[in-house]
Amino acid sequence: MSEISSLSLKIPQELKEQIKAAALENQVSISAEVAARLAKSFAIVAKDSVDAEQEDVDSQHTEEVVEQPLSQKELKKIRQLIKDKSKGASKKK
Repeated sequence: MSEISSLSLKIPQELKEQIKAAALENQVSISAEVAARLAKSFAIVAKDSVDAEQEDVDSQHTEEVVEQPLSQKELKKIRQLIKDKSKGASKKK
């Protein structure tokens, strides 16, 4: 289990009442409600920064072109070329 630490902070009374109401609704303590909301806010920030990093990968706004797979005829031709080339290389030795 993680270590628990206390934190004292000053917040507006209206915000405190909103937290109390949310804690009652969720059937948890005020501390648990605040801790859950803070943890969630950090998770959202972390997710947003990961999303931003992923967006930067394609900074030129290019689209990936999906190529059609090779036909059987094309595959056969490539295999033949590779086979012919490997025969030629072994003959030179």
